[in-house]
Amino acid sequence: MDESHASYDERWNYLYFWAGLKVLESLESSYFSQILKFLDTVKSYNDKEKSSYSKDMLNIHKDKFENLKKIYEYLENYEGIDLKIRSPNTPCTAAYKEYVTSSHTLYLREKELCNNRYLDDYCR
Repeated sequence: MDESHASYDERWNYLYFWAGLKVLESLESSYFSQILKFLDTVKSYNDKEKSSYSKDMLNIHKDKFENLKKIYEYLENYEGIDLKIRSPNTPCTAAYKEYVTSSHTLYLREKELCNNRYLDDYCR
């Protein structure tokens, strides 16, 4: 990917969450931390520390990964969600409302949980 591409710095986050989800969906979820360490090796070889990728995510236990993934997706989609909610006469399905409501609730809960917990890898 070219460095001028808008998503250049985000590519490792996408790969991290995609690969993490695939590992957790498989029967081999016991390899979760090993796969993430492998991704870090690939990143180090290809990127040479050019991006602002944080290694804190690599230390997150698989139980916290799903929450972090949901929050990441919610924040990535926030602009679109906000535009859709503010637009008059935009249809809103029950499933979409549930997605927005549950994602927002999770975000607020985890934000409160992480208040003053700066040393916790999950909260960084």
